[in-house]
Amino acid sequence: MTNTLIFIWGVVLLLGASSVAALIWAVTSGQLAEFQQGATSIFDDDEPIGRMTDEFPPAMVTRVISTEGGRDHHGN
Repeated sequence: MTNTLIFIWGVVLLLGASSVAALIWAVTSGQLAEFQQGATSIFDDDEPIGRMTDEFPPAMVTRVISTEGGRDHHGN
């Protein structure tokens, strides 16, 4: 039981220290600067900022059933 608690605390301290180290690295290397530029970099010239031109998941496509044998154009 004691060995298990020592192991768990060791893992917790290791993860905590690595999280703090990653945060310090991000701040000192400029990874957290200019949030707005990163937010707008996903848009290209054809897609205006602030207006959705696509969606996820895509809109459901309804099947058109023909009158010939009750099958749609895919043969279903």
